[in-house]
Amino acid sequence: LYMRHRLQTKYRDLTIIAFLFLLFISGIQYQDYTDSQNIHSKSSQMVNFVRLLSKEKGVDINSIFSNSVQLSDGIIIKIDDRYYRIHLSVDQQTYSLEKVWLTNPEIKIIKK
Repeated sequence: LYMRHRLQTKYRDLTIIAFLFLLFISGIQYQDYTDSQNIHSKSSQMVNFVRLLSKEKGVDINSIFSNSVQLSDGIIIKIDDRYYRIHLSVDQQTYSLEKVWLTNPEIKIIKK
């Protein structure tokens, strides 16, 4: 009787440990999924922003470069031969451009 009770307790403990482990792994997978969705969303926002900027400035979309693939406050945009810092509002509904100059003008542009 004692041995059977001990085995039941052992298997119950192992089941709880396995369940908690699976719950932990599921939480990590869900966090990775939501991070991936956020990155995709910000990349889509960047594409739309570059299109808007292209129309507003009257330049070809292929002449606009940025130092980030995700839209965020403070990114640097190159339009033709000028550089601008993007300042976004908190709700990302408005922006302003601030002209900036490079301290090292020898930059490498990677087209993707």
